[in-house]
Amino acid sequence: MKVKEMNIRKTVILLFALLFGTASQAEMIPFTQGAFEALQKRDRPILVVVFADWCPTCKRQEAILSQLLALDEFRALQTFRVDFDNQRQVVEAFHVKYQSTLILFHGSQEVARSTAETDRERIVELLRRVL
Repeated sequence: MKVKEMNIRKTVILLFALLFGTASQAEMIPFTQGAFEALQKRDRPILVVVFADWCPTCKRQEAILSQLLALDEFRALQTFRVDFDNQRQVVEAFHVKYQSTLILFHGSQEVARSTAETDRERIVELLRRVL
């Protein structure tokens, strides 16, 4: 099977899980353009996390977000994870210069953006802006 066909199948499965509620809202799922656009069309609150495995700030953010996204308050928020090093086209499309960037959307509208924030209460305030 070709790589492109495998990516299409993964995207279809991911879209099904997102649209029909079989994916946990508390987990960060890998970013795909198709899944992102589908949620935008449904006017959903979306968090895009631009992450690098080698980034200590990203790891602190991830720990905080894991706790917050498990709370009922943030249950409606769908979270995508963009790999800063391996998804350069996506990083550039979002006009991101640094890893550890959090971008919030409500549907197709960007609501807020933050880079390198690791204060839990500020992240809470940021997430609340999209709900």
